[in-house]
Amino acid sequence: MDADAFRNKVVKWRLDANMSQDDLDDACGFRLGTVGEIERGDLDLTDEKLVSILICTNRDLLWTLMEDFGSLFMRLQPIEASLRRRLGKEPLPLPPDEDEEFERGLRSMLDGAEVVYRRQLRVSNRRTLLTDALREAAARDSPRAEPERRRAKKPRKRHKNSQVG
Repeated sequence: MDADAFRNKVVKWRLDANMSQDDLDDACGFRLGTVGEIERGDLDLTDEKLVSILICTNRDLLWTLMEDFGSLFMRLQPIEASLRRRLGKEPLPLPPDEDEEFERGLRSMLDGAEVVYRRQLRVSNRRTLLTDALREAAARDSPRAEPERRRAKKPRKRHKNSQVG
């Protein structure tokens, strides 16, 4: 996914900030007419332009991403479960660094997600937690993020002088 996927949000963000296209062009340091071209689809929304628009419309990058991807996740998750059952496909195996016991505990904990979430917010830094979640998701989704191949360790050789106990 690239920044251009957020093109349809620019109008809403601009209007929520009570700005005209010219105001937003000026605030972002764009040439006059840039925001209009982006909104009409005549100009690509680059990563730099996206971040500039978020800053100038008083939006937070992390929360904007969590807002959009969170709602997409909630919409797609039940569809995935249903299709896996219908297609006879098991859920993907857990990545090797995950722990079955931890996952069971997490599922149990999330049964009361709203209460747990509110308590968690009091004792942790939400921004760091969400940033880590996005970074982990991006690493798993990246085509370059291939699992490391590890070599099996060879048995250590015994020295002639070592004593057998």
